[in-house]
Formats: sequence, structure tokens, C-alpha cells
Amino acid sequence: MLGGKLFHCHLASKWYTFRVSFTLIPYFIFIIKVMLGENETGIINDITVSWKNVTTERLDTKRFKAEVPEIYSYYATSSISRRFTIK
Repeated sequence: MLGGKLFHCHLASKWYTFRVSFTLIPYFIFIIKVMLGENETGIINDITVSWKNVTTERLDTKRFKAEVPEIYSYYATSSISRRFTIK
């Protein structure tokens, strides 16, 4: 049996209990993300976990350099990612 901390999680309307060794934190984060699925927030031992979509605008530098450099916003591209936080 692994040493570490025992966690009780309520995610996606279900309760989960598991023990986590601190050397397995990256795996633990992966498991939390899998359990969250498309949900943005969950609660673990009174700790709120969130994994939210974040929209980021990035400059398309190839197009920017090839065409008119004065108009930044016209050539900006957007991408969406999710930010994982534990509070």
C-alpha cells in the first residue's frame, strides 16, 4: 500500500477515495483531470480544484512579417486551452 495522504473527492456527482504519495503528484493531477472530464470545478477535502478554458491570442508572425505590420489585431490568432488550479 502506498504511503501519503488520503483524499476524498466529489467530482461529477460522485465520491471517490484514494491515497496519494507525493512522488505521484503528476499522475494524481492526471487522474483529477480525467475525473473532472468536461466539468470545470471539483472539491477534494474542502479544496476547490478547477480546470477552466482559457482563450489566448497569439500573433501569427509569418503572416505579420509578410504583410502589413501596422495592423496587429487583424492578424492575431486565438487558441483555447484549460488552466488547472488548486486553491
